[in-house]
Amino acid sequence: TYEGLNGAANPNTATSYTVESETITLQDFSHDDYTFEGWFDAETGGNKVTSIPKGSTGNKTLYAHCTWKWIGTKNPTTAKAVGDIVFSDGSATAYTSGLTLTSEQKSKAVAVIFYAGSASDTLGAKTLGVGLQNATGDGNTLEWAPYNTTGYTTNFTDIQCTKSTTAPTEGTAYYTFTFSNTTYYVTGDFDGSDNWAKVCATDSTASENAAENYPAFNWVNNYGNSLSGDYASGWYLPSCVELRILYDNKDTVNAALEAAGGTEMEISDTGYWSSSHNPSGNNYPAWWVRFNDNDGYITYGIDEHDKKSVCAVRAF
Repeated sequence: TYEGLNGAANPNTATSYTVESETITLQDFSHDDYTFEGWFDAETGGNKVTSIPKGSTGNKTLYAHCTWKWIGTKNPTTAKAVGDIVFSDGSATAYTSGLTLTSEQKSKAVAVIFYAGSASDTLGAKTLGVGLQNATGDGNTLEWAPYNTTGYTTNFTDIQCTKSTTAPTEGTAYYTFTFSNTTYYVTGDFDGSDNWAKVCATDSTASENAAENYPAFNWVNNYGNSLSGDYASGWYLPSCVELRILYDNKDTVNAALEAAGGTEMEISDTGYWSSSHNPSGNNYPAWWVRFNDNDGYITYGIDEHDKKSVCAVRAF
């Protein structure tokens, strides 16, 4: 009898033998989620068995000893949920109160999931996570665009979102939130993943002058430099709607960030820059989201050279 296969197919065809049977060499088995250590004669501990020699007698139960391959408790193909901590190998662990990660897990943690939606949800069928570190606190906040730079004076029409207390016309996609007993409707570009490319399409010098002219974008564009593999790229400055959804889940996200050894989203009036633009107002201001408790208001920076916190998000 063979035990401990964890749902994998048994590579051994021999299920019986006699004293006269030729020696049976045991075969290794493969599993997507486990590393095979060998066959043993006990469920835990025991002696390693590589074959059943000719002349053996009696019933035998052989146990496959395996170790979990992944850093997290969810393999990379298992659907992720809000609060999951994602690791560098694509695996994840769900956050629960009192969760304690090992030092290795903390060193390999890369993000916390803040959105896991279906096709009918605001952002569609995708999963988004926020990076463990963010530019926040004294001396770390950044400008969207310094005073009188191209970014400060340009109307970026392709990355605009509109906020209104009037419901949009039927068939128009919108995001809604309530602030101070008033319902607001946000329409426009909800996907921030290509907003930097749209900025660069409008301002041909944006990429080469990002550090000076677009500090918030530049910080996000370089976020993956300390990471490796798939997660070294793909990070972006979230749209105002993506950022507001992150705010909605800030308590769970912050608890998971703390457990993973990350920087919690600062809950203050400073707020976080989005990559979305307001189509009206002086100097085409960018939207930002207030992250103080019981707020989450989407508002615009009267001056994009104001310094605010910045976070990086990406799809998972």
